[in-house]
Amino acid sequence: MGKAKIGKGTTLGNNVLLGDDVIIGRNVRIENSVEIGIAHLDRPKQYYKKYPVVIGDNCIIRSGAIIYPSCLIGDGSWIGNYAIIRENTIIGRDTTIGAHVMNEGYSTFGNHVKIYSFCELGGNMVVEDHVFIGPGVVTANNPKPVINRPTNYRWDDGQQKVIDIGPIIRRGAKIGINATLLSFIEIGMDALVAAGSVVTKDVPDFAIVKGIPAKVVGEVPEHERVGIE
Repeated sequence: MGKAKIGKGTTLGNNVLLGDDVIIGRNVRIENSVEIGIAHLDRPKQYYKKYPVVIGDNCIIRSGAIIYPSCLIGDGSWIGNYAIIRENTIIGRDTTIGAHVMNEGYSTFGNHVKIYSFCELGGNMVVEDHVFIGPGVVTANNPKPVINRPTNYRWDDGQQKVIDIGPIIRRGAKIGINATLLSFIEIGMDALVAAGSVVTKDVPDFAIVKGIPAKVVGEVPEHERVGIE
């Protein structure tokens, strides 16, 4: 466990690996075969920021989860079995990441977010508070995938190299099962994306969209909206 700092009341399962630059809060439960803060980055992205992994108080990290270096997880959050949380991910308080979720890093997730199992979340996302993401959701972060080139290479708009940008999901939005969200789009506040939809452009606040490609078909009723605090 090296130089990791572990708070009072925290329990560790069998075969837990902790990097040196890890701070774990109080009353955290870390189950078997979890890795936290172990270096996996052969070639970090050019905008990678190095800082300690911090796991807040009262979190649960289920068996098999892997949390890369330079991640922050807020109090009371839950990381599911075999979830992978890559570098430079910030997760708020009381947020749930389901089993077998792959999060590609460089992303921010707010408070009270629910992400269900088997999601593939591309990097460079912003997810605000009280968002629901159903099982099997996939998000993209680059409109022009490249192969056989260095990891840091992306695409050029004619003037400059463009950093990957995943979707922005505003407060209270709900993303249905097996939906796909493409890069460079915004899902508005309290919007609803129907199951199986492919979202290729921005979704307005409160809109209900469905289909391939997704189109506006209605509006979320006022009594179902989270609203602005």
